[in-house]
Amino acid sequence: MNSAPRLVALLSYAALILATTAGCSADPRPSVFIDTPLGLQSGNVPIDFTVKHRSEEDVDIEVIYSTDSGVSWHTATIVDAANTTKDLDSSASGILHSIEWDTVANSVATSCPAPQARIRILPVTPADKGREGTSDDFLVNNSTSSPPIISATSPVGILSDEIVVMYNVSDFESDLVSIQADFSTDGGASFATASLAPSSESTVDVMTTASGVNHSITWDSIADLGFQSYGQVGIRLRASDGMASPACESPSETSTFRVDNSSIVPRLYVTRAADSNLLEVDTNTGGVSLVGTGATSPHSIAAARLPTGSFVLFTDTAGGTVHMLNTDTNVVETVLTVQTAPKGILVHQYEGTVPGLPVHRAYVANSGSDTVTVIDLDLLIPIANRFVGAIGSEPTDLAVTSVFGFDTIYVTLLGENSVAPMDVDGFATGSTIPVTGIGPGPITAVESAFETFLYVGNTGSSTVTVIDSLTDQVVTSALVRESFPDPSGITSIRLPTGLDLVLVSCSGDGSVRVVDVNALHSPFATVQRAAIDPRGITALATHFGSRAYVVDTSSGEVGQIDLDLLEATGMGFPLPPISGLGTGILDVTSVR
Repeated sequence: MNSAPRLVALLSYAALILATTAGCSADPRPSVFIDTPLGLQSGNVPIDFTVKHRSEEDVDIEVIYSTDSGVSWHTATIVDAANTTKDLDSSASGILHSIEWDTVANSVATSCPAPQARIRILPVTPADKGREGTSDDFLVNNSTSSPPIISATSPVGILSDEIVVMYNVSDFESDLVSIQADFSTDGGASFATASLAPSSESTVDVMTTASGVNHSITWDSIADLGFQSYGQVGIRLRASDGMASPACESPSETSTFRVDNSSIVPRLYVTRAADSNLLEVDTNTGGVSLVGTGATSPHSIAAARLPTGSFVLFTDTAGGTVHMLNTDTNVVETVLTVQTAPKGILVHQYEGTVPGLPVHRAYVANSGSDTVTVIDLDLLIPIANRFVGAIGSEPTDLAVTSVFGFDTIYVTLLGENSVAPMDVDGFATGSTIPVTGIGPGPITAVESAFETFLYVGNTGSSTVTVIDSLTDQVVTSALVRESFPDPSGITSIRLPTGLDLVLVSCSGDGSVRVVDVNALHSPFATVQRAAIDPRGITALATHFGSRAYVVDTSSGEVGQIDLDLLEATGMGFPLPPISGLGTGILDVTSVR
């Protein structure tokens, strides 16, 4: 039997089956393929697309858009839609068409750029709907000014002290931008303003280009974290060109990293009346060293970090001078003449009129001449002596607040029972603020979780006055029934948990009274026997935890308070004091 004809017939049948199957598997519906627009788009955006249809029928299209990478979709407004979306030619191999998407009519990117814009086109015939085509993301911007784009580089390793954070910032218009730096210790759940080191690159008038410029900030971690260790630290950077809407800004956060300042031991410097020496205290060992100064009668003291180094400045009441001691060498490098009987001293840094060049100043309350001396610490010269109040106003202490970018210096006037506000140049910014007690002396400013307040200790009436620095009005309901026996020193601190405390040393009974700022200025605790005759007080985060240090003028000791234990238990017990300083100690400040 000859099988050749039968084999030919079988092969022919198989070929027929394959051809028929292939023809049935092709999708008979129309389909669209979109060319994603390239580069920055605005206004009427041209969209090129290809329509394929095996039957070569005319096709209508429906166009929708998304600005969130396809999460939500909206009907697109198409220019000349009647002629560009109806009865479009098609073929099996595809025919190219184009439409224009009116992004302004759809209010796309009119205030902020839309980097995740997408277009989707659905082909439709009388018989059915076809296969849609979707573009990739592209950038649309119809705003008058594009916001800068910033990208921070995450620091690596275990870091301490001054920490450099690199970043890249770009702006389509190459505008100069300002940078805001914030830090977090809870993995980014909350942020606070970061303190920048004097060596940091400026954050004002930072240069940009459309492609981006590399810059850095240097964070002073000790100023914000103290001498402790944190494992979930992050930095957030925000860039603003002053023209684009703040709502358009996109901050950049670093990954979390560890900061360990526990190996850096903070030191205390203490003044002692009628003694030319300062006293340096090692908070780790409790060791005390004498530091010669050549002064006659040191009084108040304050720390200063300048581009030229770290210093402590203290007033010499009898000599009418201010001394600047370099804490790296313990040598007095500068002596400046002020006016009669200087007491309180304040050091402040702020942004001046020259972008990127911060101004460093000191303010001195001259109790004997009713003036405040303004000192330029960059030039190392007194630049003004401003009268405050009337004759006999007797200024004694100072504090500074920053509210909405405005810095205000406040001076307590013992002879007038008031507080005088002034600007950074020493000019009065308003009327004096009468306090609710008698004899205003020590003053501190605290930026709480809600507002900025001033706490004023009134030595003549054993009271504390609270002033809202936004309105310069006394908070009449705060602490009016509380006694602070002869308040002689005052300070504030924010604990790692976010608790804002004000601590008042009371020489009338040797106690330290603690106030919870965020709980409507309510008393938090009283630490009895912190000292016999407490005077100056300071608080900081040390390698041991949060501590307060109060000088005892009678015993010549520095009392210590564990603020973390105080917060945990609500009960205050003083720690063993640091002894060996000698009687007559008056004021204390801390340095690294």
